[in-house]
Amino acid sequence: LVALAYSAEVVTFGEGAVNSIFKEKKEAIILFSNGNGDELQASFAEAASADESGRLYTVVDNGGNADHFRRFAEYLGVDVAETPKIVLLREARNKY
Repeated sequence: LVALAYSAEVVTFGEGAVNSIFKEKKEAIILFSNGNGDELQASFAEAASADESGRLYTVVDNGGNADHFRRFAEYLGVDVAETPKIVLLREARNKY
């Protein structure tokens, strides 16, 4: 019997993360950040490294690409005025 431990890491939100969530139907923990939450992002990364569930961890940062931030938040029903916010996405909906 061989046991493999898998630790998640935080991946940059982009096409790869979107494909993992919607095409591969991976559960995801998504941090919607307003761009100034370094301490929160460090805690988020620490939680990801301790998680062995295989979930995808990604940060959608308003400071990086405001259009992606707004559109993805709207798609998931997240109020962008209430960031930072963490969302657990258990069942990825179809992209279209």
